[in-house]
Amino acid sequence: MASIQQRTPEIVAAVTTNGQVNFAEALARLFDDPTIDDSGVQDPGTNTPLARRLVNILTASADVANDGITHWSGILHNWNQIGTDGVFTGDTGFKPCFQDHMLWPSSSMQVCHFITAVDMGYRPHKTYLYVKHYTDMLPGDPWERLAEDIGRPDPGVPSRPGWWTPDELECVNLMIGHEKVPDAGSSSAQTEIIGKVLAMFRASAQDYTVFRRAFDGMGPGPQHDPAKAQGVLSAIVIGPPEDHPSDRCAVDLIGVGNSMADLSLSLFGFKFGAMIRKSEMTGIADGGNWIRLNLKDPAGRP
Repeated sequence: MASIQQRTPEIVAAVTTNGQVNFAEALARLFDDPTIDDSGVQDPGTNTPLARRLVNILTASADVANDGITHWSGILHNWNQIGTDGVFTGDTGFKPCFQDHMLWPSSSMQVCHFITAVDMGYRPHKTYLYVKHYTDMLPGDPWERLAEDIGRPDPGVPSRPGWWTPDELECVNLMIGHEKVPDAGSSSAQTEIIGKVLAMFRASAQDYTVFRRAFDGMGPGPQHDPAKAQGVLSAIVIGPPEDHPSDRCAVDLIGVGNSMADLSLSLFGFKFGAMIRKSEMTGIADGGNWIRLNLKDPAGRP
């Protein structure tokens, strides 16, 4: 058995062809590699082999700056390359519907984006508490303005059947809001904390409903239809309001770094994490299979 830090570069090397890494296959192998040692994982929550592997990945890729709820560091910090088209990319091997490197090369590390959404699906309360840290700095009672149900005593209990729990809803709020606040451009001129606050307030109640409809429409799996999901998600406006003015032509069609590919990948990551949390998938082979079925371009090599 080997540590995940030792095995990760070996996995990446094994899925590299002609200098090009298949990041989707690398991600699948990160989940189902039987030689990775998960025995040291502490308090995985859902105690299954797949949950322990997920927590191992989350711990080994966590960003210190965001209290470990985002995942662009550690074992995933350099999961990018110059593609065959000469463009910086981190989405080689993903299905085209999940790729956005041609739009935003510097914002296309899709494995990191996916794992961040998986974290939210698997342990939504961690993100809920992180958001609360920032909203507690705001005047008045920000919870009522952030999202409906958010002030309920138990954030892990849904307010009505077939709806999000408050901690899940806050994750949905951030995933949608993130695609309405650009990585660069008009809104990103704000400080980092203001950018985070903007993301908290950009999603609407209608957006939550659309995202829920797309989530429910995915079905039990293990295979889901990304085209169907994107068809539902298309009702959500991507990019900041200033890029969709009602009285003049937009300067940019969408905010820099914002894309339907990213929002779709967030949906799929959130679903994957929730399925692991609810023990709908339990084995490491289930995790690798799910990624190959849903994220990997079948035409990709290896």
